[in-house]
Amino acid sequence: MTQDRETGRQDRNADARASDRKIHFGWFQAKYLWPLLPFVEYAREIDQLRFLDGNILLEPCTEGGAYLVAVTGHASVIIRDPEARIDTPVTLDIPDQAFYAAKGIEIPTMDYCGERYQPEAPEWLQPGTVYVYSAGMHISPKMRNPIWAEEDDEFHPTLFSRSASVRDHTVGLDYRMTEGVKVRWRQLLKNMNQAPLADASTVYFNPRVPALFSELLESLWAENAHAPIPHVSHTMTVGEKASAIIMRFSGHPDVIGLWAGMQAQENGPEPIPSHFLASETPEGGR
Repeated sequence: MTQDRETGRQDRNADARASDRKIHFGWFQAKYLWPLLPFVEYAREIDQLRFLDGNILLEPCTEGGAYLVAVTGHASVIIRDPEARIDTPVTLDIPDQAFYAAKGIEIPTMDYCGERYQPEAPEWLQPGTVYVYSAGMHISPKMRNPIWAEEDDEFHPTLFSRSASVRDHTVGLDYRMTEGVKVRWRQLLKNMNQAPLADASTVYFNPRVPALFSELLESLWAENAHAPIPHVSHTMTVGEKASAIIMRFSGHPDVIGLWAGMQAQENGPEPIPSHFLASETPEGGR
C-alpha cells in the first residue's frame, strides 16, 4: 500500500511539472527536414549521450523567420527559413519516419516516342510545412486533396503526425520538444568568422563529415537550375592545430555549413610518388 501511494505521488508530481511547462508552437518548410537526417544519424553515432534531447534546433531570427540548425560536434548546418516561426529557442528530437515523410515521393519517369518525361507530384502529395509544438508534431502537404474540397476547413489530413513522448522516450521513434538550446552555435560561428585564415595549405579531414551536406546540396539544387557551388574558407581555431571550415553555397546566402578538420600530421602530407608524375609511356612501349 505504501509503495502504491509513493507511486501515485510521483505520478502527480510529474503531472504537475508537465502542467507548469510553457506551450510552444512553431513551423518550418518541410523541404529542409530531409537533408538534416545525415546530421541526426551521425550525431547519434559519435556522441548519443550528448544529444539525448535531440540535435535539431529551432530559434527565432531578428530579421524574420527562424533558424533551423543541425549540430553534431564535428559539423553543423545553419538554415534561415524566412517562412519559419517559433517564439523561443527549442531543441527537437524528431522520429526517423518524419524525415522520410518530408522527403516526399518520386513520380516514375514516363516515356513516349523515345522522349522521357518527369512529371511532378501533385501538391497534395508534396510535403509543405512541418509543424512542431510541445504536444507533438505533424507534416502537412502543400495543399489539401481536391476530393476533400467540401469538407470542413479544419479537416486537414497530414503526411505524418506524432504525439510527444511523456515518460518513456525512444530515440528515433518518439518526438520531443525541449525548451532552450545547449549548443551556442552563434558564438561558434562568430569565433570562426573572426579567426585568421589558416596558413597551412593542407587540410586533413574525415570524408564522412563534408559528405553530410550531400542531401542538402541536392535539395538546394532542386530549387534552382544552377548548381549551388560550395566554397569554403579555412580558419584556425585558437589553441588547436586543425582547421575549422566555414562552408557557403552560391545563390543561397541563408545557408551556412561549419565543419572541423582533423589535427595535422606531424610529418606533413606524403609526397606524390614519382611514377605518377613521370612522362607518359609511348604507345606499345614500356
